[in-house]
Amino acid sequence: MVVSTLIITACATQSERPSGVEVVSTQAWFAEHPVWSVSGRVALSDGESGGQLNITWADRQDHVEVVLRSRLGGRWWRLVFNDEQAQLSAHDRPTERLGDADELVAQATGWPVPVTAMHDWIRGLEVPPKSAGDAANGVDDAIINEGGWRVEVTEHGWVTGATGQAVRLPKRLQAERPPHRIRVVFGEWEWAKNQPNG
Repeated sequence: MVVSTLIITACATQSERPSGVEVVSTQAWFAEHPVWSVSGRVALSDGESGGQLNITWADRQDHVEVVLRSRLGGRWWRLVFNDEQAQLSAHDRPTERLGDADELVAQATGWPVPVTAMHDWIRGLEVPPKSAGDAANGVDDAIINEGGWRVEVTEHGWVTGATGQAVRLPKRLQAERPPHRIRVVFGEWEWAKNQPNG
């Protein structure tokens, strides 16, 4: 069952670890909260030019929906995808279908935004956290994914739920594959009101 109505069930993201709560892994948190959304801002650069987009990312359990909007002007793109297919609609073109979500976004926006990989990056499932000790010792915690993107979470925030659990999620991340660089800043998370069990 997919729940379409969302309400905020977690407090605002905070930088300091909350006290008096049970800290859970990202895998455990998203197993309990499979329907969610988060909004934010994306900065894009190819070393010579750049742009900014607003982003809304929603996981509906059987598919992902991503909406990108230009910061100025009326340009927008709406991508719906799962493991099998992708569909993109936009302000200036009819709906297109393709098996590759990344290719659809690149063709439409002109930027190589790795949306399929970002599904894990946003949740912090593939990017190891950078600790203060690692930063002081010059340890590089970034990973390089199959597409050649070097990914790093530069800031985390804590989110607490109504059940007294807390999870550490990415607040800022950056991905780089020369000459392109993508930086994302996340805002508030929203979780489904009624979660399916199993």
